[in-house]
Amino acid sequence: MLDELPLEIIEHVFSWLRVIEVVKIGLVSKEWYRYSCSENVWMLFIKQKGTALFEYDIPYREYYLRMIRFKWEDPTGKYNSVLTNDNRTVTKTDPETWDYFRADVTLLTGNHQWEVTLNRAKPPFSIPFDNEDETATFAPLLIGVEHRVPTTSPGAKGWVMSCGNGKLINNSKFQSYTGILLPIEGCVIQVDLDLDKGTLGYIIDGVDHGIAFTNITSPVSPAISIIGSDTTATLSFKHSLY
Repeated sequence: MLDELPLEIIEHVFSWLRVIEVVKIGLVSKEWYRYSCSENVWMLFIKQKGTALFEYDIPYREYYLRMIRFKWEDPTGKYNSVLTNDNRTVTKTDPETWDYFRADVTLLTGNHQWEVTLNRAKPPFSIPFDNEDETATFAPLLIGVEHRVPTTSPGAKGWVMSCGNGKLINNSKFQSYTGILLPIEGCVIQVDLDLDKGTLGYIIDGVDHGIAFTNITSPVSPAISIIGSDTTATLSFKHSLY
């Protein structure tokens, strides 16, 4: 029956449906599944979510599912950390060095939320910075986004919060945000990113601390930096899969 309709008509009808409805239609039969996997339909869903397509040579349906349930990737392949839990849990093995991880998606527009739980942590510590008159206090986790452009090296530009003192860091410049934050095991940090407005904010253990940055420019990828032996952080999502 569907073969009697032009593909453009079927794709147009599907474009008016929600993602979960298209997925359910694909369960009816092999024929319906084939149409529900239309590249044009899923490309539209991806654009509505606001992500880049230029980095991945995979079907758009698979890309969409990766986008809303992204994972961490090691941009160097040389870090002293272990990725588990389908690359959503990071455990640090070397106490002395920072390891940096970014998500396997690139975000262009739209609203995006994710959470990071500090499963295990070392106490806060202080280190000096060349551009700081005093030492800066850190917990074992920095969380935020990295600016993604082809010429950007890992961590070259980003917007992050230090979970040791609640300070914000952008281009190696510090500013106050929430005050002292102890690295309590089990602490949950939600990141709220609005690329249409260029803002990023944090909700910590259910307390909304408001907008932290107002100068976010896309494309960006979620990112964390982690330090301290056995420090462990896990990525999770509150929003519906579809």
